[in-house]
Amino acid sequence: MQSPSPQAISIQLRLFLWIQLLFSIASSLSGLFVNVFLWKVNQDLLTIAYFNMTLSASIILMMFPAGWVARRFHSVWCLRIAMGMFSLFYYLIFSLQERSGDHIFILGILHGTAIAFFALASHVIAYDHSRSENRSRYFGWSSFVATLGNMLPPLLSGWIITQYHAIEGYRMIFLISLLLFACACLLSLFLLGRGQTITSSLLSVTKRGGQDWWNVQIANGVYGLHDGVMWFLLQLVAFWILKDELQMGIYNTAASVLSLFAAIYVGKKVNQQNRVRYFFMGAVGVGLGHAILSLNFDVAGFTIYAVLVTLFTHFYSIPYNSITFEVISRDPQSEERRVDYIVSREIPIGLGRLLSVAAFISLHKYFEDEAAVQITIGVLGLLYLGCWWLMAQIRPKELNPETKTGSAAI
Repeated sequence: MQSPSPQAISIQLRLFLWIQLLFSIASSLSGLFVNVFLWKVNQDLLTIAYFNMTLSASIILMMFPAGWVARRFHSVWCLRIAMGMFSLFYYLIFSLQERSGDHIFILGILHGTAIAFFALASHVIAYDHSRSENRSRYFGWSSFVATLGNMLPPLLSGWIITQYHAIEGYRMIFLISLLLFACACLLSLFLLGRGQTITSSLLSVTKRGGQDWWNVQIANGVYGLHDGVMWFLLQLVAFWILKDELQMGIYNTAASVLSLFAAIYVGKKVNQQNRVRYFFMGAVGVGLGHAILSLNFDVAGFTIYAVLVTLFTHFYSIPYNSITFEVISRDPQSEERRVDYIVSREIPIGLGRLLSVAAFISLHKYFEDEAAVQITIGVLGLLYLGCWWLMAQIRPKELNPETKTGSAAI
C-alpha cells in the first residue's frame, strides 16, 4: 500500500479543523461586535481599553493553569475548558445586557481565561499532529477554515442587530454563539491528546531553545504590542466610520472572500525555503494598510486598509507559525517539553498586549479620541517589519530531498 505523502494532513488534524470552523463561526458571530456592544452601552473608550487590559493580563496569568492541565491530563481538556469559558462569557453578556459595562473586569477575566486555554490547546494539538514537512500546509488550511468561518456570520449578525431592537439583536447572536461553542466541545470528545511525562520549566525551555528561540520570543513580544490595541481598536474604528453593524458585516464578508483566496494561494505556495520572503511581503502590505488608514480616517481609507490587510495577513501569519513550530521541534526533547514551549511563547505576546494597551491609555490623556487612534494605528503598523527582521535570522533546517521545493529565503 502506498505510504501517505509527508505533507498529508492527519485525520486528527482534519477533525480539529472542523472544531476550528465551529469556533470561528461562533467567534465571528459575536466577537466582532463585543467591543462595539460595550461602546454602545457605555460610550467610553477608556472603559473598553481597561476591559482589554484585564483580558490581556488574564491571558498571561491563565497560561500557567492551562499548562498544568495540559501536562497533567492533555491539551484536549484545555480545549473543552476554553469552550466552556467562552460559553459562560457570552451567557453573562446575554444576561447582563446594558449592565455589561459595569462588569468589565469580570468579563475581561472570563474572556482572557477562555483565550488562554484555547490558544494553548490549539497550538499543542497542532504541534502533536503535524510535522515540519506539513506544518505550512496545515496552517494554510487553518487560515482557510478561519476565513471561511468569518465570511457570512458577521453579515448575519449585522442584519440581526439592525432588524431587531439593538440589545435584543445582540442577545440573539450571543445565544447562537453559546450553542456553537457547546457543539465544538462535544466534537472534541473524538479528539485525541496526551499529557507530558517529564518535569520541565519555562526557564529550561528558554535555555534549550538557543538564539533562535530568543528571536521568536522577541518577535512574539513585538507582535503582542500590535495585537493588544488593534484587537479592539479596529472594531470601534469600523463602527465609527461605517456607522452601523450591518455595514460592518458587509465589509467583513467582502474582506473574508478576498482573504479566502489569499489563504488558498499562500497555503499552496509557502514552504520552508521561501517563507521569509512571504513574511516580508505580508509585513510590508499590512504596514502600508495601517499607514493609509491613519492618514485617511474615512470610508475610502478604511476600504483600502481592509483590502491590503485582508490580502497580506496570511503572507506573514502562515510563515510566522511555521517558523515558530520548527524552532520548537529542533529541541531533541521537544515532544515532552512542547507544553512549556507553548506557554513560554504566549507570555511575551501577553506582555506586549498589556504594554500597548497601557501606552494607549496614556496617549489618550493627551489627545482626543480620533487623534489618539490615528497615531496609534500608524505607529503599530510598522511593528510587523520588526517581526519579519527577527524571524528572518532563523534559517530553515536541512530538508529531506523529497520535500525540498521553492527557492532560497531572502
